[in-house]
Amino acid sequence: KAGLAEVETPFVCVHQHDLEFPFDFGLIGVLDVLEDEGNDVKYVGLPLLVNLHYEGIAWQHHGIRVQPEKHRDVNLIPIVFWYDSTHITSVSHYNSLVFGPQETYAAGNFVEETFGVRQRNDLMAHGMEVHAKYGTYHLISTGLDGLRRPLICHLNGQRFLTPEQRAARGYPADPPVEFYPSRTMMNRQQRKVKKILDVIVGLADVDIKQSGRVREIMAKLLNETRIRISAPASQCLP
Repeated sequence: KAGLAEVETPFVCVHQHDLEFPFDFGLIGVLDVLEDEGNDVKYVGLPLLVNLHYEGIAWQHHGIRVQPEKHRDVNLIPIVFWYDSTHITSVSHYNSLVFGPQETYAAGNFVEETFGVRQRNDLMAHGMEVHAKYGTYHLISTGLDGLRRPLICHLNGQRFLTPEQRAARGYPADPPVEFYPSRTMMNRQQRKVKKILDVIVGLADVDIKQSGRVREIMAKLLNETRIRISAPASQCLP
């Protein structure tokens, strides 16, 4: 909040020290969308690998359906949560909504753990009809192969140096990627669940056109089962 007082532009990019931009994501196009008062886009976040396919997250975890949208040739998807992770929004939106008179914070609070949770609960209770108030979206970007790609990546302390830099310093050979499964490569949960879903879809002999929908349903059921059978966090404390 104190940092916003130092911003002299209408818009602000919030970015964490341990994240990097792997390529140009088209900032000018994003700003054009945010400036357009003809839409309800007020926040554009840059997805990590873990939330790259937000349709599944919104449905499996929150029971909310979202679909990609196009605004001024920029591909976006509505999100139901205010992520602290890299995003672009207006200073006025922060001041009027996130730090508005109805919002209270204690020293050390993170926006996503307070306001973000309140936003998510509001949308789960009242549906996407109230989403325009928040205007939160993720930017969608695809590579040459047509597949979605993350727009920011975590810097991995274990693999901060390239193999060439390690060799130049006389360090041991770079360990294989599989040795350090991190969010810069593949979500750990995906590594576990994806194999299960692959086997089930294969045994069920599901038509490839329907396999995505079947995976979505099974992933939602697996997540609900995990929550139902897991002990509350308070019971897991030492």
